[in-house]
Amino acid sequence: MLHTRFYSKTSPEDGDICQVEITSKSADGIAYYAKILDYGDLEAMLPITEIVRGRVRSKKYATPGDRFPAITTDSNTSCIMMSKIKIHRYDRQNYSDRFDVLTKINKIGNTLCVYRLKCLKESGEDITDTVLQNDVVEKVMSETIWRLLNSMKEMTKETCEELYSNILQNPSMLLEGTSVFADDDNIMKFINSRIARGEVTLSNEFDLITYQDVNELKRVLNSAKEVEIAKDYSFSIKSISSPLYAIFVTGLSEDKVKEILTTVMKKLDDVLDKKNTRITMKEEYKSIGKPETFFSALSLLSIID
Repeated sequence: MLHTRFYSKTSPEDGDICQVEITSKSADGIAYYAKILDYGDLEAMLPITEIVRGRVRSKKYATPGDRFPAITTDSNTSCIMMSKIKIHRYDRQNYSDRFDVLTKINKIGNTLCVYRLKCLKESGEDITDTVLQNDVVEKVMSETIWRLLNSMKEMTKETCEELYSNILQNPSMLLEGTSVFADDDNIMKFINSRIARGEVTLSNEFDLITYQDVNELKRVLNSAKEVEIAKDYSFSIKSISSPLYAIFVTGLSEDKVKEILTTVMKKLDDVLDKKNTRITMKEEYKSIGKPETFFSALSLLSIID
């Protein structure tokens, strides 16, 4: 398994909050060993007195596999010392929320590293060599994910979510100024193949009143069919409760969906017999559901025979 740390620095500093996973109990029974998930499974130790408050009464305070945020209390020892109880509840929740988003961002970087190793394997390199793997991780992550994270003024759940969303919408930002993928003509095709984009549906309501017969209504509504729209986009007009109607447009890009909505509304207005028919556009876009967009990871095991 390829472990990529979240940040460019190689280990946490005193006061840094990280996500740890308990691995085992120390031989003397007074502490637990853990791996720091943010830093590529770096080893840490948590004394039992830093896991629970008050008098120690039980022999078991954690089990292998338990995960929780912990704060770094001493980073200058051979095994980093951490504490669970010294984190404020507010800081613990904020960190947990941010960790979930950073995990998704790190997954992108990890997959780019695996892709680079796959290319090296095809050129005859031995990608089981851990030195080579580490070199690839440092090079790829430095030029992509770490570069973007280091450019952030502050790292909160909201800013991390914005970065993740921006990457999915504009993945070319990953490669700006990079040298590791400079001669790779297939890298963008690969990245796009890992992104699953959900469709967005927007609607806009309008009142349509005519003093002529129903044929005039049909003529106006049918005129919308003359609007040419891009492939993979669709729209429909439905009666909510006469004279209230709604236009529904579905597609991958929200901006494009809004553009189609505007075009259709303009078409309806242009064909009106304005002496006998009136249309009132509300121009309040309503989102129907939230599209799910995510990045599908590629594991190292999948490319090693």
